[in-house]
Amino acid sequence: MYFWDIQSLKKELAANQVSEHESFQYFMAHMVVISLLFIPFTSYNIYDIASSILSVPILVFGLLYVHKQSSGGQFLTQYFALALAWVFGIRFLVAFLPFIFIFSAVSPVETSMWDVVFFSVFEIVFYWRLGIHFREIKGFPPSLVES
Repeated sequence: MYFWDIQSLKKELAANQVSEHESFQYFMAHMVVISLLFIPFTSYNIYDIASSILSVPILVFGLLYVHKQSSGGQFLTQYFALALAWVFGIRFLVAFLPFIFIFSAVSPVETSMWDVVFFSVFEIVFYWRLGIHFREIKGFPPSLVES
């Protein structure tokens, strides 16, 4: 299981070398992270509801976009290993942590319109970058995959 080395993971995915067992490990890690992200820290207001509702179409269109970028063979394996899941998810979170800390420092305690905008942009950028990695897997030449 990879935690940071996205190039090696993409090579294994392009060569269909990620087993169902490994896929399950990535899936489990993904579910744990998602469960932790949805722990409510404050009371809900209208912006919390707006954010939750807005996340649904972002998720749907994000997944449709990523699926369109994929090679079609092992979409779920690639999604759970690359995405939220693990290697890309960790790297993406680390890249966004400074923005999250800065935003948290200047944001009011209660969810505001700016929270909705910030986290919507966060999700959109996540799916956009994920689609780029899927497109790269599809474009790996056989010679690169076999090395």
